[in-house]
Amino acid sequence: MRHLLKTLFLVWLSATSSVLGYSRGAPDTTCASLEPGHGLSRQNSPSPYIITPGAATVEGAKRILVTLKAPDNVEGFKGFLVQARKADSQEIVGTFFTTDHSVFTCGKGISIPQIAWENIEYDIE
Repeated sequence: MRHLLKTLFLVWLSATSSVLGYSRGAPDTTCASLEPGHGLSRQNSPSPYIITPGAATVEGAKRILVTLKAPDNVEGFKGFLVQARKADSQEIVGTFFTTDHSVFTCGKGISIPQIAWENIEYDIE
């Protein structure tokens, strides 16, 4: 009987789908694509979230505040990836700083804040 239960459990286990969870945020492969790697299809519609930079342009080592917000009629978010790129190319420029969130580094020392948490948020700066 014990052998039968063990066999049934192994059959059930092999029939279930596998899921990759990233408890510390997205994997390093997200740096180039900015796709979180959670296996969902790409969204084809505009994002409902509002990203507001504190300035239209940034020169030198100046800092600006960037705000991410979910409108009142939209469900909040559980994480995000953010990256600064030149407007006329895909070249990554600058860094982002966060407080109390994880940041991982892509090649050439570019820090990409990628935030993941359990509670739903509606805005973050």
